[in-house]
Amino acid sequence: MNTILRTKIVYEVNDSFESTRSKMRQVFNEYESGIMEEDGSFTYKINFMMSPVYSSLGGSTQIVYGKGKLEADGTKTLIRLTVGPNLVLVFFVLLIFPIINLLAIHENKRLNMAEQINVWNIVLFFLLFYTVFFSMVILSAYLLKRNFEKRFDLSGKRK
Repeated sequence: MNTILRTKIVYEVNDSFESTRSKMRQVFNEYESGIMEEDGSFTYKINFMMSPVYSSLGGSTQIVYGKGKLEADGTKTLIRLTVGPNLVLVFFVLLIFPIINLLAIHENKRLNMAEQINVWNIVLFFLLFYTVFFSMVILSAYLLKRNFEKRFDLSGKRK
């Protein structure tokens, strides 16, 4: 099932499971873009211009990621890929910013008219921020999927 922020795609490759897994490992190592497990499950990541968000712990957190699994299907291999956002980051944005807006609106009741206009400017800023943030998530997911298809020559191989 596809949702706005999460997409599931199945590719069919005319190659054996072992051959496909070794090609994917080679690309992951070459571009440092993923991790392949022995059972065929993998995680795919790529850094776009604005994609990494640096956490307070000193590392970077991807805005979007790709997780998948290789499955043998006779002489062919199925690649099941799920592209989606980092849910912790989305949850943070959906939880923290509305609380800030509610506090601003609550404080608005005690202010005079000129100060109330400034509070509504804050609310409008956060609405603009949400629009930009979720547009960036959707664009990053699309670019990750397109990059995955290009690196593994999967264009037109959807099942």
